[in-house]
Amino acid sequence: MEHCIICGSAHLERERVTHHATEFGVGSVYFLNTPVIRCRDCGDEAVAIPHYRRVARQIRDRLCALNRVLKGDEFALLRRELGLTGTELARRLGVHAVTVSRWEQGHSPVSQSADRLLRSWTLAALGYAWPEMDRLLGSLPEGGIDTVEIDLATGPDGEWWMETHYRFGGTNTAWKMVR
Repeated sequence: MEHCIICGSAHLERERVTHHATEFGVGSVYFLNTPVIRCRDCGDEAVAIPHYRRVARQIRDRLCALNRVLKGDEFALLRRELGLTGTELARRLGVHAVTVSRWEQGHSPVSQSADRLLRSWTLAALGYAWPEMDRLLGSLPEGGIDTVEIDLATGPDGEWWMETHYRFGGTNTAWKMVR
């Protein structure tokens, strides 16, 4: 039997909710049918993200399909996932590091050419072949999506790791990895 990690109570409730996944650092990602466990005694809440690595990959994939130029936080997430610093990305794009910082902080809009390059590099890192990348990027903005919504109820089968986001009565958070 499961117990609350805060108070030890066995009085837990489970439900599925739409979760605004701001813990990824972007405001445009929503998880549908997200498992939530709440303690009826202390009010602690845990949001479970099954298939975490696959979901993180799907977020990058879906960000590349947005029907608009990336926002700064989305641009920064893709840059970080490529393992690039802001300075390294600036050098590759032929712009000043301050320009990348301004884009990522939302002080100025991301240029369309930088947006397309970062999406291309991300899709290549995800294993897309050039013809498929060209088709996907060529269909934007008309064929794209306006927000990233991932339904966690229809995720892949098989053995998986689950990271659970625990909230401790306010803004304090932690991640717990369970198998």
